[in-house]
Amino acid sequence: MKKTRAKKKVFTLLIIFILLTFSGCSNKREIIMVATSLKDIINVEHTEFGSNEIFINYGGSLSLARRIESNDKKIGGVIFASQDSLDVLISKNLIDLKSITTLASNSLVIVTSSKDKYTLEDIINTNRSLIVSDPEIAPAGVYASQAIEKFFPKDFINRNVIFSGDVTYVSNILKNDKDLFGIVYNTEAIKNNLNVVYRIPTDYHDKIEYRMGILKNNDNDRIMEFLNILESENIKNKLSKLGFLIN
Repeated sequence: MKKTRAKKKVFTLLIIFILLTFSGCSNKREIIMVATSLKDIINVEHTEFGSNEIFINYGGSLSLARRIESNDKKIGGVIFASQDSLDVLISKNLIDLKSITTLASNSLVIVTSSKDKYTLEDIINTNRSLIVSDPEIAPAGVYASQAIEKFFPKDFINRNVIFSGDVTYVSNILKNDKDLFGIVYNTEAIKNNLNVVYRIPTDYHDKIEYRMGILKNNDNDRIMEFLNILESENIKNKLSKLGFLIN
């Protein structure tokens, strides 16, 4: 009898411990989803911010937006590289419209890691592959898809254009293969010391804007504080030096 009571007491205490443990787990929103092409500067600013209350998750903006659409738990803010990505959240009423601001803009360039001089005609005539980001996951792929139709023949696009990964993935591929051409953001070309063959006019594609905002259910003031810091003149100067366009 005493053993039975002792077992019940231990079991009861165990249940109380488990309940207390899980009730102490925080569901506070602590993640900011950020376009991969901003990784370098955001990492620096996040380190200087010095807070363990927020974390950064990088990826292609469209891919991140769809993840949030499926499950926005713990996510409090976003910085995306396209309006289409934000529209995914807007359509689901997940983001505070009043919080949305433009951080910077970018442009597209055709590049190679080869130091030889090329023209657009050379790219077509050499019959080499042109790698661009996958438009299904990355805005850079959407912009590139819009642009290539303006100056490459359809048969070249069908035969030579490869869609794969996000813009950082494309840059890494190009760095290691001098026989490839690719389309990346101007900032990626600068960062990776790629040879610019052609600067794509900005009216050949939708405007490339980095827009940030707060999710409606955000309960973390530190996320708001961090995004506000990114709008300072100091950050704008840093972005400009990296090749971003500041409005």
